[in-house]
Amino acid sequence: MLKIVVALLMLVANQAFALDVNENALKGSWKIVTYNGKPYEDDDRWEFSGHHMSQVTYSTSGKILTMSPSVYYISDGHLLEFDFGTLTISQLDKKNMKASVSGAEYLFQKISDDVYVKPRAKEKTISKEVTVMASDMAKVLFGQGEEDSKALRCPKAVKDTWRFLDQSILQGEVNFNDGYISRKELTDNSKKLNTIRDAIDVKSCESSQGKTKKFYLCLSNPKNIILYCADKYQFDAGAKGALSK
Repeated sequence: MLKIVVALLMLVANQAFALDVNENALKGSWKIVTYNGKPYEDDDRWEFSGHHMSQVTYSTSGKILTMSPSVYYISDGHLLEFDFGTLTISQLDKKNMKASVSGAEYLFQKISDDVYVKPRAKEKTISKEVTVMASDMAKVLFGQGEEDSKALRCPKAVKDTWRFLDQSILQGEVNFNDGYISRKELTDNSKKLNTIRDAIDVKSCESSQGKTKKFYLCLSNPKNIILYCADKYQFDAGAKGALSK
């Protein structure tokens, strides 16, 4: 009898998380209709496109009031990992989604298969002072880091690096829409970042030796970012093997 009960419990558990959570199923604009079981009055939405999600607040006239973009990754079939926490999805169909994050329970209703596309602002002229400031900040990021980790932590190091690069690509899209960079600059920068992303993976980390291993040991310290480690070990994503052995 006990075996039958355990089998039934496992079946129920498997059904509970047998959700088809993927980018296509999530794509669109999802309005928050309840928060912790209570009706939610504001027009706040989570809008998914690819592995990007934007938290968007609309006015009663449909105007965008605030927009906060981020990237996410799907794990264990029903978890969405964001930089602000992990969203656990317990129900997802074509019209409704139930989810929780950091103790807060949400019920979303799908409003549209499309997401808001922010009209591009007029291209801006960047002052010399802002350019110098950006250059100085880049120098700090390239030069600021800590000692390499004593051991490889490949899955976390690679995921953290991917997140940083994906967030950088997303920030480039925001900068383009806000008129701070041109279409060519967006395309060139995104291509470079994607090339770096493609060159970094768990398998390469786990089998790394010599200088390549030192690079991944640098990334394995969670306080270090790809800019610092790449500069420290002359990482070249375009070169065959990325780093000399």
